[in-house]
Amino acid sequence: MLTERLDKMGERLLSGGRIKRDRAYLPKVGAIRVLPLTDHLGRQIGKDGIALSELPFRIGRRPVRSDAPILSNNMLLLHSTNDQCLSPDHMELEKRDGYLIVRDLGSALGTIVNGEHLLRFGFEATAGLYMGDNDLTAGPGEPSFRFRVTVESGVKP
Repeated sequence: MLTERLDKMGERLLSGGRIKRDRAYLPKVGAIRVLPLTDHLGRQIGKDGIALSELPFRIGRRPVRSDAPILSNNMLLLHSTNDQCLSPDHMELEKRDGYLIVRDLGSALGTIVNGEHLLRFGFEATAGLYMGDNDLTAGPGEPSFRFRVTVESGVKP
């Protein structure tokens, strides 16, 4: 029993004291929702966000200057006054090896997923999502494009 407790404590210390979360394994995933975490984003996609109906789902900047977002089944293009913070093809939620991940698509400033900085040509370009709430930010200091991706279980206990 002592060994088990020491192993669990070691895992918590290695993970920075965070509780280990379950990765979003696709056979167990039910609904996926993209929610706004800022007023700027909420005005564009609504406070209830977007329920994803298919993957991959791409998020980026509108190519034309207009306040209205473009939303298709697998794409969300948003209005941005700063071309650096949100690239035309910024990030994508997709399936990989049976799990739900986020991939930076070569954005100018990268993507932050649950505190992990992604860059297409950097050390990491992808990050796994977890069951429950996940935080995404387009660009490292840009508060306007902060999302919460909620992954709900489709498996009944």
